[in-house]
Order: sequence, then C-alpha cells, then structure tokens
Amino acid sequence: MEDKESNQEVSEPVSQETYRRQSAISVTQATVTVVALIVLGTVFVVASEIVLTLFLGVVFAVFLKRLALLIDSAIPLPAGWSIAVVVGALLLLAAGASTLFYVQIDQQLTAANAQIDAGVARLQDLAQRSPTVRSVVSSIPFLSETIQAHDGN
Repeated sequence: MEDKESNQEVSEPVSQETYRRQSAISVTQATVTVVALIVLGTVFVVASEIVLTLFLGVVFAVFLKRLALLIDSAIPLPAGWSIAVVVGALLLLAAGASTLFYVQIDQQLTAANAQIDAGVARLQDLAQRSPTVRSVVSSIPFLSETIQAHDGN
C-alpha cells in the first residue's frame, strides 16, 4: 500500500496566472463554438431551399427515367425519344387536367374574391365606427393599402 501512495502525485495548487489563461482559452473556445454554430445554422437555413430544389430535380429525373424505361420496354425507341414521349405525355396530362378542372377552380376563385370583398367592406364599416380599429388598420401597411385600394373601386 505504501507503493501506491508514494506513486500518486500530489497535485500542486493552480496559480492565478494559469487559471486566468485557462479561463480565457475556455471562453474563447466557447465563443468560437457559438459563432460557428450560428454560421452553420444560417447556412443550413439558406441552403435548405437549394438542397430541396436539387433533391426534387433528382427525384423528377429518376421518375422520368423510369417512365422512359417503361415505354422503352413496350415500344423499342432510343432513350432520347422515350424521354420526349414521357415529357409530352406529362404535358398533355397537365393540360387536360387543368382544362377539366378549370371551371371548378374559377368558381372557387370567384367565391373567394367575393368573400374577400365582403370582409374588406365589413372592416371598412367597422373602421369608420371605431377609432381603435381605424388606428389598428392604419398601423398595418398591407391592410391599410388594401382598404384604400377597395375605397377607390
């Protein structure tokens, strides 16, 4: 047991200068770490749209390639022509769907426009009767511009 006790080093008290240096280093490391995390977070937020757009492009390319291979298995065509047939079919499908649903979409947009106009009229009436509402409306730029635009109509 005496060997174990003699082998253990006795720790010397840390001087104030050493403590200050270590504290300054740890504060510097913490500051650099926080700044690096903020920069990385900002980059990820800004780059997320770019990354998602690239991912969508890759997924769409795989989708086109699979459909082109499906067409190529039914009708032997060169790869370029298979993709052209797929793109043409997708464009025709989109045009047909928009033509088919045009009336319904137009009716919904007309109804939404009528409700917006009725809401603006109610808000104008309420703003004329209440100074508090008038103050709130004038303090919101988009809302005050919308109401002024509807006043002119």
